[in-house]
Amino acid sequence: MTQGHVNDKLYRHEALLYAINFFTQSFRSKQIIKYAFDFSNEILTLYSSALFLKENDSFIMKAKQNYDVKEYIIEGMEKLNNLALFHGDIIKSDFEEYFTKDEIEIFNPSLMIPLIERDRVIGFIISKGKVIGKFNEDDYTIASALMKLVNKSLESRTMLKELESKNKELDLQIYNLFFINQTAKTLLSELNINTLYTLCTDIIGEVTCSKITTFGLYDEIRDRIVIKGYRDIFTFQRQHVEFKLNEITYTRGNVILHIEKDKDIISKIFKNWEEFQKFDTEYIILIVKEKILGFVTISNPVNDREYNKLMFELIESLSSTIYISITNARLFKTINEQKKTIEKKYNVLNKLNKLLKGINNSLDPIELCSKVMKTLNIGFNIEKAFIALRDDDRFSIVKASGCDIEGLNLERNEAWSEVHSEEIIYEYTGEAGLKYIESDILEKIGESSCLIISPIRVREFSLDDEANIIGYIVV
Repeated sequence: MTQGHVNDKLYRHEALLYAINFFTQSFRSKQIIKYAFDFSNEILTLYSSALFLKENDSFIMKAKQNYDVKEYIIEGMEKLNNLALFHGDIIKSDFEEYFTKDEIEIFNPSLMIPLIERDRVIGFIISKGKVIGKFNEDDYTIASALMKLVNKSLESRTMLKELESKNKELDLQIYNLFFINQTAKTLLSELNINTLYTLCTDIIGEVTCSKITTFGLYDEIRDRIVIKGYRDIFTFQRQHVEFKLNEITYTRGNVILHIEKDKDIISKIFKNWEEFQKFDTEYIILIVKEKILGFVTISNPVNDREYNKLMFELIESLSSTIYISITNARLFKTINEQKKTIEKKYNVLNKLNKLLKGINNSLDPIELCSKVMKTLNIGFNIEKAFIALRDDDRFSIVKASGCDIEGLNLERNEAWSEVHSEEIIYEYTGEAGLKYIESDILEKIGESSCLIISPIRVREFSLDDEANIIGYIVV
């Protein structure tokens, strides 16, 4: 071996070591490919070379050296496309298996260095020879080592990009979880139902940057979904739309429906699905728990954001949280209403208990009737009332409040037969008195807004209901 060969080998090994140090650094894919072309020309002392990169199904020439061709496109043959799977190394011969006759005639290849990213060919470097001499085994060894080094650098770059993407996705998922947690605290602490509707719509609108956001809930009484929240960031207009359902149950797995792609599904669920056009709807996110409970609609975002899988997962979670919050607010409202009703009943019963203690101390019927009238007037704010007691075969009005009818006889007509079989009779109209009471008494009573008749019964000594009645309280 001559001194020149030794010096050439030492130079190549030093260059290869430099290439190893160089390509282990972090570069973008385009930079790696460019440097691979430059290193190949330098280390292998190529006279002519061309760099091709794959775009769609074709290989386009991106760089060249000593080829009299300005632009060129190689339509990849099947074997060339499958080179990474079935060969995975440099090509030294049998070029007709990878290129057409015209391509071989133009480039006259004697070496091809494929650029491989994992299991696919993304390009190649082709050369027809060296500056001095022909390719030998040393050249092929160096070319193969350089190819593996470059391809490993490309693979590392791809893996790094995937890792960065996964890290970004993970960060976003952590943020979404934190956001859902804070949102749940905010929503569950809000108990005013109308404020909650507005808050829910604003939250989804801010997260998605949607131009128009709506929030609808199923109304069991009306058997339709009613829009509870509406938000248009460009106007303060409101849309009051109700969606009639063809089916309330929903068994499909997909709850995120695109207004165009899933039009068949949407039209099967909603009778008036065309109304979604009023909201410029792009996506409908159903709130489902065996049956459809409601939905959220979003339109196109006002910025350059794109709706992706993580965004839809966040909206789904928010929708469920919103429904739980609204259910919580409704239950709280119901409990408060029940509490107020119970308090009112307690106050009435407590007041009645105190009044009954006074009534029970009465010594004769007239005193008793007088206390009952005062009780009705003071305790229950009743303006007009009277008590009629049995006097042989007639009923005489012994006490009255708000009208001068004491001493008159209460004449009963056929309508009073209803009173005998009931605990209490009540009517909600002012004309109800005409049905039961004579006109001369009604004239003295004057205007009224309702009528209540409560029979006063003793223990049932007779099978005849009327015989057991000793009087009436009329309000």
